[in-house]
Amino acid sequence: DGGDDSLMQNEKNDLDMAQLAKKQYMDTFQMNKEEKQVDAGDSTAGTWLNNPNSWRSLAEKCTASGHFVFAVDCYQQALERGMEAKNDAMLWFALAKALFRSGNGDDAMIAAKQANDLDERNRQISVAVRSWKE
Repeated sequence: DGGDDSLMQNEKNDLDMAQLAKKQYMDTFQMNKEEKQVDAGDSTAGTWLNNPNSWRSLAEKCTASGHFVFAVDCYQQALERGMEAKNDAMLWFALAKALFRSGNGDDAMIAAKQANDLDERNRQISVAVRSWKE
């Protein structure tokens, strides 16, 4: 019946997402290893999970594929991993854009203001902040 088909489709979607997450983990870890952003000898999940570049890369892929809600979460994870990430204006701006595209204009403005405060001379950020206020 239709209920069984729906359940099977949901299970297939869950499996597809698990496979996608595993592939994304491996692809991102490999990329970060090649860019010397992680220790090539340590391929643990903890290393990957605690690296802001891992989350940023995943967020960028989510953004590129139109999954803005997931991108928001990943950008937030990146920001939670170290002072360097917290002081990265472009990371805050990427979060702001993902928030804006996911329909969360108020939080987008907060993130954009943070980006602008970190890099007041960045025209791209200041123009976006002004246009979003209108």
